Amino acid sequence: MKTEKYYRQAGYEQGLVDGKRTNGKIKKKYVENLFKSETQNLSEQESLMYKMGWQDGFVDSVRKTLQSKVRQEDFFEKQLDELYDLDFPDCRISLLGKKV
Repeated sequence: MKTEKYYRQAGYEQGLVDGKRTNGKIKKKYVENLFKSETQNLSEQESLMYKMGWQDGFVDSVRKTLQSKVRQEDFFEKQLDELYDLDFPDCRISLLGKKV
């Protein structure tokens, strides 16, 4: 008999994969079908552990993706600051196209 911890870890790993694969954009129907197929033979507690693990994994994956994008934006902002330095303060723009 597998433990509840096993099901939580399995759900977490699947959530990481789904979050990375979909870039955080996932359809409710997919999640419903996934939970139905993955938890059909599990007890209520094991099913709950799988679902909680999946949700945690999905959130962590999306969080990592967002942090990566923020780091990239910060990098480009620094590059722009170096290019335009302080001699041309009106020419500096953010990545969103707004003047700084």
